[in-house]
Amino acid sequence: MESSAAIRLVAQYLSNELREAICQEFLEKILKSVNPAETELSITVLCDIVDLIPEDLKNGFYPEISRYCLQLLEHSGNENDLDIANEATTKWDNILKFSLKFDKISTDIIDFVVSQFYSYVRSNLILFKRPFVEKFFNELLLTKNDANEDDQQQEITNFEILRLLKFLEWFFMANEKFSETYKNSKFDNLCYLFLALDDYKISNSSVKLLKWRSHLYNSKSDIWFVIFELMKSTKDDQISSGFVLWLRFFKFNSDLDLLKKDSYFQENLIKTFDYWLNLRNGLISMSHEHKKYSITLIQMSVKSLSSSFDIDIFKWDISKSEEYLESWRRFCTL
Repeated sequence: MESSAAIRLVAQYLSNELREAICQEFLEKILKSVNPAETELSITVLCDIVDLIPEDLKNGFYPEISRYCLQLLEHSGNENDLDIANEATTKWDNILKFSLKFDKISTDIIDFVVSQFYSYVRSNLILFKRPFVEKFFNELLLTKNDANEDDQQQEITNFEILRLLKFLEWFFMANEKFSETYKNSKFDNLCYLFLALDDYKISNSSVKLLKWRSHLYNSKSDIWFVIFELMKSTKDDQISSGFVLWLRFFKFNSDLDLLKKDSYFQENLIKTFDYWLNLRNGLISMSHEHKKYSITLIQMSVKSLSSSFDIDIFKWDISKSEEYLESWRRFCTL
């Protein structure tokens, strides 16, 4: 925008006091504006000029901007997928612009989402699979000091949960620096819980969101509890979610030599009965999708084995690895 560039150019030659005044003026315009184009211009100008003022002055704008971003996230969208998609080019973009200038806004957003997710789960515990509730919900119990009374009264709909999940998937993808470094076990546990909800749109969105939580995909992570529990489901979509998470584990651990040196993975996962039972069940499934997942996972798994073992459902002799691998290659191309 030419006017934005011109203002930034002029601002470079102004005192910090005048730059601060300009920022305040445009912030007030943003808070009062009902014109999307005017709001977008004002946000662009404010984000440009705020970088020119000292950090202490810049931080003075943070509280009001953070509240504004949370309001955008809280009061938006109608109950149809088109409106959710359209938000990504309007209000969501404005949230992203501010989050890139004020680091703490990103964590404020997640804190707000966690409170919404928690309120929903607490009010709808009966809808979630018991093993997931027992594993993850007890860790999420909040004290009265953590929970806002208004949040306790508020009813969160399935649509609101879906909208927030879709926003976070978009946000993590757009702000990779934040998604790569941000860790919050409460947030991750809530995402795990939504995988076990009998609402396909929500559980599928949660699977997509977990793609951006790369630190979870390790041998000692709760991701393996989630995978094996989803495999017990009678619903094809939940079993598919388990396979997708399983495949992601190998994606994020593509160096198979490191997996061979991972003693926990070798002794507590890949040599267990349940590991191979789930892959066997995928092979004999009526679902063509599950068959494909299992074949791919078997290829990756056998290449990750570091020693011989023999269990009821599977046997591996490390001295015959090349012979076995060739057999698996032929099998997988049939």
